[in-house]
Amino acid sequence: MQMMESPDAQKNILFYVQAGFILVLDILRYDIFVDPLNRLVNKLSEGTYSFLGDFLAILFAICALYLLLKYEGKSYFRLSFTRKAIGRFFLAFAALFVWSFLVANLFPISSNQEAINEAISSTNWWDSHALPIMMMLAGPICEELIYRGLATSLCQKWPVLGLDLLIPAALFGVLHLDLGQGFIWTDFLQYFGAGLILGLYLKKSQSIYYPIALHIAWNSFVYLV
Repeated sequence: MQMMESPDAQKNILFYVQAGFILVLDILRYDIFVDPLNRLVNKLSEGTYSFLGDFLAILFAICALYLLLKYEGKSYFRLSFTRKAIGRFFLAFAALFVWSFLVANLFPISSNQEAINEAISSTNWWDSHALPIMMMLAGPICEELIYRGLATSLCQKWPVLGLDLLIPAALFGVLHLDLGQGFIWTDFLQYFGAGLILGLYLKKSQSIYYPIALHIAWNSFVYLV
């Protein structure tokens, strides 16, 4: 007689499938959606191209938020302003600063950073208006919900060898690659290191709000300074 899976097991399998699907779609959103459409209409405008990529990122982040609330519950979103929490925030920010300094001196500029620099000086209808909001607010929220929230939740049953930190950080690194140029290790390592810092901060704080706040603060610092 074949044993039936428990409701909890079925729920876990469903979560893994849904979460994995969202991660793949977000990482490959340009390859699967935007670039084929660009070829189909014989080249989108720069503004429309940027808008579609950002729109899909927000859409997948909303899906990630839904899954986190459904399977992790509201405890994943608790927030407290304790002295320890504030101290960890500044420590994590300092770690990002040190890592960024090392990256700037050891590695060539990443293709993602080059694209950001081009977007900053762009005059197209989307980047010229929405880039500050996407970079300093919406982008960090979307990336943390998906790559710290969803990916970490997906891997939290595999803490052995730090896989619950390493896998989300690796996915975060792949997200920031221009796969059309191939797998550039220096580009990957820059964002993999930042992903490790953000992931460790999530693990210590046990709330998605903290890495979101850290990511917003860091991106705002980089953009404004």
